[in-house]
Amino acid sequence: MSTDETLFENFLTDPYKTTHPVYKNSFLAFSNAPGYAAPEVLLASLYRAIGLKKSDAGVDKRISESDVGKNGTKLAKVIDKHRKSGKKRGELSVEGWGRVIDEVVRSPKQPSQRNKRAIQLTPIIPTCAAFSMAASLKGHPWNPGSFIESCISLGEATRDQAEATWEQLFECLSVSDDDDVWAQFLQRELEEWSPDEIKWSFSNLKESPEWMQEWQKAGVKHPAARFVKDLKHVMLAKNSLTRRQWTTVLESCLRNGLGSHTLWVTKCNRNLYRIVDDVLNGGDVPSIPNIVEKLSTENGFWTYEQAVGSQIKKLAREYIYGRIGLNLLLYRAMEVEPLKELAQRLPFRSPTSIHTFLTALSKARSEFDYSSYQLAFENTLETDPRKTSAKAGVGKNLEEFLRHSLGQRETHEKGLESYDQGYLFSRKGAYSRAPWILAFGPVMTLTLTYCCASEGTGVRTVKDLCNHLGEYGIRISPDEVSNSRLGLSLRTLGLVLDSPDAEGGMVIINPFGTGPRDGM
Repeated sequence: MSTDETLFENFLTDPYKTTHPVYKNSFLAFSNAPGYAAPEVLLASLYRAIGLKKSDAGVDKRISESDVGKNGTKLAKVIDKHRKSGKKRGELSVEGWGRVIDEVVRSPKQPSQRNKRAIQLTPIIPTCAAFSMAASLKGHPWNPGSFIESCISLGEATRDQAEATWEQLFECLSVSDDDDVWAQFLQRELEEWSPDEIKWSFSNLKESPEWMQEWQKAGVKHPAARFVKDLKHVMLAKNSLTRRQWTTVLESCLRNGLGSHTLWVTKCNRNLYRIVDDVLNGGDVPSIPNIVEKLSTENGFWTYEQAVGSQIKKLAREYIYGRIGLNLLLYRAMEVEPLKELAQRLPFRSPTSIHTFLTALSKARSEFDYSSYQLAFENTLETDPRKTSAKAGVGKNLEEFLRHSLGQRETHEKGLESYDQGYLFSRKGAYSRAPWILAFGPVMTLTLTYCCASEGTGVRTVKDLCNHLGEYGIRISPDEVSNSRLGLSLRTLGLVLDSPDAEGGMVIINPFGTGPRDGM
């Protein structure tokens, strides 16, 4: 049995574990499949990916996600040891430092964590991320920082621009003399208490596949491009805010960007599978502009104030169907002589290559056994019904990621119920089982309004804000804003000014000043 045949047999046995190499090396596959992640985990993992290292026997190594729990346990032991001895280690007394860790920079626990004693620090500075805020403190958690790297590489037009953005982000995340006194103090003190030598030095952006550069030239509108532009605006806002304020705004930007990119990938799998199935059934091959439209953010993923629970489940299931169908197509195409060479040459690397492959597929319909393909597709879906229905496996992981990274973080700790203000989803009511709806928190509203106001020149209106949200796949019209939760939030935060002369209605106000436009 050849290698290709072995891979195909493995795929048929477990389609969720095995993917076709060509599919894996395409925009349709997650380079680092998302899973559960609390909002602050995204920022903490970014610190670890971009520059957080631990010195081991004179060799600096990246702090991996699986190291975080162990590091936190070691730090807790050092603090407990000094509490017993009363011996001072940094500038603060042992008792004072204990209060900083236990109260001042502590991130609240979620209901499921109430009995856990692990250190949990708000990632206000890089060193905090060495000891807490991994997706899981046991086993081998997924790496959101690597996911962020992929989004930046896809969102920039060239590899050089992506590297420049990554370096600029490292400089902004660094604690320098320009940061507020509190951040500088906390950085020094945490380094003193660290049981190991923690270092902060730049890590190069990971290599990206060559097809990314072709993709940028194709004109496909996708959330990663909008995310990178907004990330640059957020970086320029650093000097206008305190460190705590700025990291909260940055976290909001990450949540929105990664969430929208995830939804875009799921939608592309669904749409491309539908196109392929239509062509195999005798339909016309769509034009390149039509393919671009189908793979663009198009008409969005959801509307403002929409209930999101059922929509997330629906998209996760459709992603599973699309992923299995496209993988199966590639394996079957390898058996058809006119398609074999094209199937090996990354047919999904750009809209042009997709069009070329679909054209060849259309011509080879008589040689492609569609009935056998459809039967294999149905049988493959039945290998594990729970995974097919997104109740387990990759579909469930996607649902967990979107729900927990985009939804308001819930905690039962007294006084910290409103800790998270940078969310996209919130409960529709005040009761615990109220449905989740797409409705921004105050910090998310501030962040998106600031990024929109910083874009371009001249007066920016609510119409511009609606267009800005549309690039993330969020639908709301200017007429709908006034009577929505978004309109109420904009007015409460003082972010809009009624202007009868403005074509887009209300004028939006830049909450952090007007300087950041320079140099964009």
